[in-house]
Formats: sequence, C-alpha cells, structure tokens
Amino acid sequence: GNGLTGPIPSELGSGPRGEMRLLRLSRNHFTGPLPTELGRLGLLRTLDTTSNNLNGTLPTELALTSQLTRLSLADASFSGGLPRA
Repeated sequence: GNGLTGPIPSELGSGPRGEMRLLRLSRNHFTGPLPTELGRLGLLRTLDTTSNNLNGTLPTELALTSQLTRLSLADASFSGGLPRA
C-alpha cells in the first residue's frame, strides 16, 4: 500500500479514467463505502480493495462494469450481496 487514507475519491470513476482496466487500492487505510462512480469504469477488469477499512453495501453501479473478472474485497466490512446486471 501507499498509506492512503480517507474515502476512495469518487473522481476515480470520471474523466479519461473511464478506460482504466486495473484499479488496485489494496493495503491502504481507505474508509467508508465504495463510490458509485466506479460503475463508470466500463472497461475495468480488476478491482482490488483488499486490506482497507471499507464498509457499507456494494454499489449497484458495479454491475455496469461488464468486463470485471477479478474482484478482491477481503478484509472489509461490506454487507449485502454482489450487484447483478
């Protein structure tokens, strides 16, 4: 990790980042829920948020990331199920 703290910035899901294929945020100190804006990353294949302090429900917008093949959420306090497309 990089020692990053606070909520995951919603800006990660906007602008030219929409073409992002890999988002590895593991082993930091992020808190709160995943931002709904991550659903705008339509080409995202890997999302790794392992070993953070994330919680809440997974945003339904994650179902919009139709290319997502690897989702790592270990060591978090998420509730509910995986969003469906």
